[in-house]
Amino acid sequence: MDIDSLPEELKPFIEEQLASGRSLDELVCEGLRLLSFNEELFAANRAELNEQIAEGVAAEKRGELHDGPEAIADAWAAVEKRRGGE
Repeated sequence: MDIDSLPEELKPFIEEQLASGRSLDELVCEGLRLLSFNEELFAANRAELNEQIAEGVAAEKRGELHDGPEAIADAWAAVEKRRGGE
């Protein structure tokens, strides 16, 4: 693999890593480890994520969604309620 074949936006980071003593092979291996970890994490949570998405779609269909300032106000109210109204 050659650094010239990689995306331009990644080159400064890669060059920094190479200058610190890491090899291109090490960087590729670490990138693949992280990709594998992310895939496993998503797979482990896929059912829960799909359930949350379905819940959100159903709430939207019922007209229960809020956006912008109203959603933020609702979130802060929920936080305050959990704190006991502090």
